[in-house]
Amino acid sequence: MSTDYIEFIAKLRQGNPSPGGLLLLRQCLSSVAPIRTEGKILEIGSNTGASLAAIAEYYPKQEVIGIDNADSMVEECKKYIESLMSEGRIGQNVSVEKANAESLPYPNESFDLVVSGGTLSFVNDRAKAVQEVERVLKSGGTFLSIEYGYYDVLPPKSISDALSDVLGFNVAELTHNYWHSLHSMGSLELEGVDVREAFVHRTKDISKAVKAVEDHLKRKK
Repeated sequence: MSTDYIEFIAKLRQGNPSPGGLLLLRQCLSSVAPIRTEGKILEIGSNTGASLAAIAEYYPKQEVIGIDNADSMVEECKKYIESLMSEGRIGQNVSVEKANAESLPYPNESFDLVVSGGTLSFVNDRAKAVQEVERVLKSGGTFLSIEYGYYDVLPPKSISDALSDVLGFNVAELTHNYWHSLHSMGSLELEGVDVREAFVHRTKDISKAVKAVEDHLKRKK
């Protein structure tokens, strides 16, 4: 991904939803085994902080560290996280640091949970990044990787080529089988299910939801 594009996203303060958005991230976090209060969590590629905040909300007592390798992203993420802290929306257990996924500056077996929401797609040496994740994970720890990828049908070559030029990597290679092979290296073991879409639950009786909205609007008048 070009530096200009990263700077542009940082200035826009665009969020960094992983595939499926924050809803899917929260669903995946709910499937992770409980983490002790003294546990540590790492998010790789925190961008401007939306997903890091969601992780901090889910783990209010554990130490949560978010990293990014772009100065502009780290700066914006820090501002966002600090603003949430000052408002009391998240605790003081979150920090933001500059680091590279291919060379994580942490000791072996440091984290109970490592989260990557679409970040590995943009890493130059993905195999090295996965090896680093495996290194810093504690024995029995969890790597939650929600990546962009194709399951059955690839886009037309003209579209995939155009996307590849903008993003800086070959998007056509990001298939389900590719990610499965990459994540299966070393001692990492696939656990859980493959999620193709997030689920939105709607009340059976929609009239109750409509009535609630109407009542809310009346109170605001």
